[in-house]
Amino acid sequence: MSARATAPDDLAPAAAGAAASPLAARAALMREAVRQGLEPVPSPCVNVCRMSATTGLCEGCFRTIEEIRHWSRTPDAGRLAVWEQVLARSAPTAAAHTD
Repeated sequence: MSARATAPDDLAPAAAGAAASPLAARAALMREAVRQGLEPVPSPCVNVCRMSATTGLCEGCFRTIEEIRHWSRTPDAGRLAVWEQVLARSAPTAAAHTD
């Protein structure tokens, strides 16, 4: 990713709904890192590493085990795609906590 690359604008709305969550805070850091051209795109990990037997997702960062395993070898474009998935997966959870 070049120093001028930016995070996709569609990452912002999902994170905005989860403003109080650790994942939303990581998303804000990720967007700032990408804006500044820092590499690599930071991980969505929030140090709550527990896989849900129901969803198959990490309960902290909402990634699949495969996304977690391959993160270190995933190029920035792929990492941004994972971030989009993570924020979309976390949106229903964040909405449930604000009701």
